[in-house]
Amino acid sequence: MLKKKQYEAIQLLVYENLRDSEIKEELKISDSTFWRWKKNEEFCAELEKENRRKFKSLQTKALHTMAKLIEEGHFQAAKYILDGNDYAPTEKHELDMSATITVDYGDDDEG
Repeated sequence: MLKKKQYEAIQLLVYENLRDSEIKEELKISDSTFWRWKKNEEFCAELEKENRRKFKSLQTKALHTMAKLIEEGHFQAAKYILDGNDYAPTEKHELDMSATITVDYGDDDEG
């Protein structure tokens, strides 16, 4: 099981984007201690897990943002979502846009 400072280091790495030197200073740990942690399988697994949590929360925010853009009529946002999910319409519809227009001006005898 990881120690409290190791969990703190993970939080600082993932959410604060601090450099190693800043983390060591913040937690008051030596270079060798921090190096050992970063080589430790359990530490690495927990760091990866926390990174996945952060990414998942960002995905949710991104999806809400995209939904809002789509609702506001931003075509490119909708297209991005559909393209990213390999969406293709299952049926193709072609419209015949040609037409014959007849104008009736009435009877020639009147007027």
